This record gives sequence, structure tokens and C-alpha cells, in this order.
Amino acid sequence: MRPTIIIRSRLAQTGFVLVSALAVALEIQAAAVAGPMAALRLSAFPTLVIVLAYLLWWHPRVTINDRGVEIRNPLRLVALTYGELDQVSARGALRLHAGSRTFTAWAAPARGGYRASTRPAPIAPQVVEGTARMVVAADAASAARLIEQEQVHRAAGAQAPAATTDRGPHWTWQPFPAALALLAVGRMVISVL
Repeated sequence: MRPTIIIRSRLAQTGFVLVSALAVALEIQAAAVAGPMAALRLSAFPTLVIVLAYLLWWHPRVTINDRGVEIRNPLRLVALTYGELDQVSARGALRLHAGSRTFTAWAAPARGGYRASTRPAPIAPQVVEGTARMVVAADAASAARLIEQEQVHRAAGAQAPAATTDRGPHWTWQPFPAALALLAVGRMVISVL
């Protein structure tokens, strides 16, 4: 049985931890200097920064499992079955093409920088059989190659599909991240007034 593979950006996770640590240090410093009541009012901006860093850097991921590929971006969730997936590309970011629609994943940015074209071809991360879940850090090209490989492996070992309603490629809003963002912005507005 193939494991569920979760692709996340290690650089984005590190950025979230660093920005959050800095914001918490600012809140602690405000409490020490201005007192707890003033710090509560002043903490709205660092809290907003933490929420935005969470939404943009920590929350996004790409999940590959037996049902298909799931892209979790800051506010949207896209679920594609392998049958709906027409093409996977890595130009600029990981892009999944399904019919006439294209879905971009924030969790797997493309490699960039000076002389990016002279780098060796991307290698898909090795999948360890027998584990239930595997978390990998991959750029767009490596993630695209991994999705293509998993599409072939999982389609070859697939049983007869269960009866499902074929809605085609679809996306849904994620209520928790949207509510979190609205609460942080609302707290910021109230603290300014």
C-alpha cells in the first residue's frame, strides 16, 4: 500500500517559525515596557502578522493519496482525482491541469535564482512503502514528477472505484482559515479605533 504523501515547503515553514517568534518577542517586549493592558491593544498587529504568515506559509500543502491529489492553498481547497488530472506542470509553481481549468499549488514553488536552467533535472523524493504518511519538502518540478509517478503507481494498483458522484474538478473555501483571517483583521481594526 502506498503512503499518503504530504508536500510542504521547508523554507516557508522556517519563515513562519521565524516571523512568529519575532512577533511573539515583540508582544512580550510590549508587555514588559507598556504594561499588560497596553500590550493587549498593541498586540493586534503582531497577531495579524502571525495569522498572515500561517495562512501564506504554514497552511499550504499538497496531499497525494489513493483518491487523487489535494491542493490546500491559503483559503481554498482543491481536490482532483487521478482520472480528472490531465497534466502536471512546474512552470513558476506546481500547476495541475484538469480539463480547461488550471490549479496552482502554493506549497511547491518553482526553483529560481541565478542560472536555474543549468541545474540538474529534478528528482522525485523516494516513497517509503509500508508507512501510513510521509511528509516531504519538494520544489514544483520534483513535486510534479512525484505526482506523475504516483498517478501511474496508484492507477496500476487501484481496485474498482467505489460509486461516487463525479462532480469533476472542484474547489471549496476553507472556513477555518477564512474565519481566522477575518478575526485577525477585525481585531486590528478595533485596536486602531
